[in-house]
Amino acid sequence: MELSWAWLFEAAGVTLVISGHSHHYQRSTPIVGGKAKGEQAAGPRYMVCGVGGFDLSHGFVVPKPDWVAVRSDRNYGHCMFDVHSDAKMEWKYVSADKGIVLDSVIIEK
Repeated sequence: MELSWAWLFEAAGVTLVISGHSHHYQRSTPIVGGKAKGEQAAGPRYMVCGVGGFDLSHGFVVPKPDWVAVRSDRNYGHCMFDVHSDAKMEWKYVSADKGIVLDSVIIEK
């Protein structure tokens, strides 16, 4: 995600920024002021869900940066979220072939 937008997401209290186009799956830890925070911290999480059809891209940066919680370029699938209330939702990355949840996180505001 372009860092030039980060200040706006932080100022607006955004908790989740979803994008696609890149052909892989990646979820960040919350990022505030350009710094990675722990999984339980407040702040925007950035998620790329581009695992739906075209060839998956390979070539993630090694080692994995500290702001990346989970990433995958090996499994086709889809992403979904369940909204439990106006302050709580669950994000899931589900494999296309077996329907199993490969990653999930509960996001609360």
